[in-house]
Amino acid sequence: MQCGLCIAGCPFGAIMDKSSIANVIELLIKAKTEDAVHLYAVVAPAIASQINGVQIGQITAAIKKLGFYDVLEVALGAEVVAYHEAHEFAEDVEEKRVITSSCCPAFVSLIKMKYPTLADNISSTVSPMIAISRLIKQMDKKAKIVFIGPCVAKKNEITQGNLGKSTDFVLTFEEIDAILDAKGIQIEECEAEEFGNASYFGRVFARTGGLVEAVRHVIDVEEIDVDFKPISCDGADECKKALRLAKDNRLTENFIEGMVCKGGCIAGACTLSRGPRDKKKVEAFGKLAITKVIKDPLEIFNTHDVNMHR
Repeated sequence: MQCGLCIAGCPFGAIMDKSSIANVIELLIKAKTEDAVHLYAVVAPAIASQINGVQIGQITAAIKKLGFYDVLEVALGAEVVAYHEAHEFAEDVEEKRVITSSCCPAFVSLIKMKYPTLADNISSTVSPMIAISRLIKQMDKKAKIVFIGPCVAKKNEITQGNLGKSTDFVLTFEEIDAILDAKGIQIEECEAEEFGNASYFGRVFARTGGLVEAVRHVIDVEEIDVDFKPISCDGADECKKALRLAKDNRLTENFIEGMVCKGGCIAGACTLSRGPRDKKKVEAFGKLAITKVIKDPLEIFNTHDVNMHR
């Protein structure tokens, strides 16, 4: 599944993922000397649970100090995904009977590897990482995108077909922490900057159940006439159980949200923190959002001209 949990679980530290640190450093150097490159960092909402005693704006300010042109929330991409997926669900569920989410690449890999008869039931909507990357590249033709998050599976996702043309490199939270440490940048000493304008619903994608909340919100706000009966699967075992039932036509729900990491992205393989308080931190980050409706932040993007299909 390329989920990376074997990396976190190996007691000997014998398993490693392929790092793009050198590639990103080369791009940062190039971006400082050539105006032809605008290097953007897009940060997963799970960042809210990672570092104690600092503000989100301090973390993003520290990342920007490395030489990034700008730092944006992946949560904005999550909102595009929720909006797109809600409408796709309404169009396809009657024919397909059950639709699965597509934002967790490890879950998508699980279906394709172990439950291939359900491959056509996977939502065609791209992941939040791909969505925000495509939106940025639509607005800035000089853009190169580095995703920063807790997920090893994202490194495999950007190698698949035309998805690789969207996000250029993936760094884990561990890797960005190492780069900041090497540069001597202390997050707690950085002056907090304003970070993002995503809504609550985009930010809670970081934990299990967040996608379902966001899709339900869109269905309610858009007054979409559809019977939405979701199940949120927390961890690989729950994902497999729901997929087995769906394969045998015994699943009572019609939408499967699958998160291979138990707890969601806040428990990804390359998180700096993984504990019971992480969910509360993400919830608090979501509630800090100024906008309360998904469509409000989306008004800054021309989403109609961007392909949101895989």
